[in-house]
Amino acid sequence: MKIKNLLPALAASAALAASAPAAAVLIEVNIDDFNVGSHMASDNTVGNGGVTSALSSLDTAHVIGGTRTLVDNLTAGIIPYQSSTRVDATVGQLIINNGVGEVTGSSVTWALPANLLPTTGSLSNFQFHMALTGKDNNAVSVSVLLNGSTIGTSSLPTAQVTTLQDLYFSSTIASFNAGGTLQLVFSGNAGWDASFDTFGFQYDYTPPPPVTVPVPATLALFGIGAVALHRRRRR
Repeated sequence: MKIKNLLPALAASAALAASAPAAAVLIEVNIDDFNVGSHMASDNTVGNGGVTSALSSLDTAHVIGGTRTLVDNLTAGIIPYQSSTRVDATVGQLIINNGVGEVTGSSVTWALPANLLPTTGSLSNFQFHMALTGKDNNAVSVSVLLNGSTIGTSSLPTAQVTTLQDLYFSSTIASFNAGGTLQLVFSGNAGWDASFDTFGFQYDYTPPPPVTVPVPATLALFGIGAVALHRRRRR
């Protein structure tokens, strides 16, 4: 190609590169995969405000923020009580059990670090996700709270579940980057049982447009290179 034809082609390529929109990518972040830190909270007294079990210094590759707190709060039941909220790291699951007629409120709490979401580009379709590994046929609902305010809710399937199901529920993200106390709260009908795998969140992320050299300046750089190449060929 002659030098005089090369510059317009380079200019067109530069303009196309600058105008090409960035593609959105799916970002997934695990809050807890329940693969470390087995522990249990089990309440055997009705109306005492619940029993707490807390762990710290957990591997942050598995538990965001490195801390996890379980609460098991028995509000009604028949002796002997059997309610428990536990993490079994050997199978990587959060397991909540209740005896016949028992009504329990269970929760899991983490210390959410600040600035988990990018502050440049654009985010869309933010939602929490959780794997449901099993449940009985009782109704169960789940809420996500950040610093005491509900930011997302979901209801589990009403039928019995014996195979893995992915749960997704939308959420507000206005104050998510501030971090703080993140809490999953479970409630259900008397005697409800359920077990869960990894809990986290996901969103579509579109990066900001690349910083491009203005076309006239780009042409100048190409022009210098082209002239140098032309001189080299003439020698």
